[in-house]
Parts: sequence; structure tokens; C-alpha cells
Amino acid sequence: MNILVVDDEPLARSRLRRLLADDAGRTGRQPHLVREAASASEALTLLQPSGGPAFDLLLLAPLAAAAPPPDATPAGQGGMLLIQDRGRTERIALAEVLYFKAEQKYVTVRTLTRSYVLDGALSELESRYPGHFLRIHRNALVARRALRALERHHDPEEGECWAARLHGLAELLTVSRRQVAAVRDALTSG
Repeated sequence: MNILVVDDEPLARSRLRRLLADDAGRTGRQPHLVREAASASEALTLLQPSGGPAFDLLLLAPLAAAAPPPDATPAGQGGMLLIQDRGRTERIALAEVLYFKAEQKYVTVRTLTRSYVLDGALSELESRYPGHFLRIHRNALVARRALRALERHHDPEEGECWAARLHGLAELLTVSRRQVAAVRDALTSG
């Protein structure tokens, strides 16, 4: 069987390839011909008649697990995040998010009224929404529009430091020394 595996995660593609090889070995069938694509454009190239043999099966990465890519967000709408929590999937408007904060292996998504837990990485969110969010610390991204002040603060873990105040929140977020200039620039530029 000719199979095309499409996923942007190399580990996921590798795992599927192993599972397919194990299946062929266990059933005594001929090994599958498995090709991989790391993106939709690679997959489309392979699916063209001149791209090689026709595929019998196409395995795609689940879309519900990812936020929309930056170019899929219509201008002015701000986009949506999909939050999966205890068997429930909820859409949160990106415009409602005040900050993302990495805590252990999850990301806290904070809106004005509620906190959510997102399975993902700050670096991925930062690259998807560079115009919306600003990194203020290795563990935090804040919404540029929500940034109200940069203040001196005493943090129990960090000692004397700078902190960001966001619109509508009493909570202050620690700003790393490396990011103070970027936060000041964001405050003065708008």
C-alpha cells in the first residue's frame, strides 16, 4: 500500500512510519511504501501525477490540536484559539487573551475573566502571532494592546525587578532584564 503521511512534527511522522512498518510485519504483508511531507505544500507536490506513485492512503495531522497559522487569520478579526479541557473544546478569541504564561509543560492562557490551560509551547505562539504578543520573560508573552505600565517590583523569586501591568488585571508579570527595553518601546510606540 502506498501511504503519504503529512505532519509538521518529525517525531509524529517517524512514529507513524514505525507503526505502519510494525503492522506490515505483524500481518506478514508486503511492507508499505510510506512517503512523508512536513507541510501542505510538500503534500500537494507529492500528490501531483508527476510527483511519483499514486497514494492509497493519506494520513494527516489533526487540525483541532493547532491554533490557526498567521496567514489564515483574516485582518481585523484577530483569530481564534482552540482550548481543549476535560473533554470539552472551546474557542477563545485571540483579542480576549491578555497573556500566555508557561508553567511546567503547559501554557496558561489568561483573559480578563478566566484562565485556561493550553498544551503547547510559548515559542510556537510567539512565532504565530508576532504582531499581537510581546515576550517579556522566558515564561511569558503579553498582548501588546493590554500593556499599560512598566513598574519596579519586588518578586519573591527574582528579587528587585521590573514588572508589566496589564489592562484590567491586578496581577503583575515579571519582565526579564533582557526584555525591559522591548517593553518600554512597546509602551511608547503604541
